[in-house]
Amino acid sequence: MNWHFDGVKPGMQEMEWLGGELELQRVRALMEELEQGLSPCPFCGARAVVRGVFRYDSPGAMVECPLCHCGTLAFITGFNYLTEENETLEKCVKKAVSRWNRRTEAAV
Repeated sequence: MNWHFDGVKPGMQEMEWLGGELELQRVRALMEELEQGLSPCPFCGARAVVRGVFRYDSPGAMVECPLCHCGTLAFITGFNYLTEENETLEKCVKKAVSRWNRRTEAAV
């Protein structure tokens, strides 16, 4: 099992879960585009990355710092029973980026 999209190749089961090569290319392009607007890591200041991840047989996305490895939760595709909406991979990527960029000012 490959836990990140980085190693997914044609013919692998994970490619099927993603919806095929064209869908993977589309999602990777969206991830690269949204990475440009990520805030730096709040702990070490490094540039964060958007990662495509798998949880069981469902694809999802999270934002992670490559240095100190802090990150968001993984937002996973499928039906969200709390919001009663279907979560697409595109929505998951956008939610992860939005959650990462959400900052509150420290109380003095």
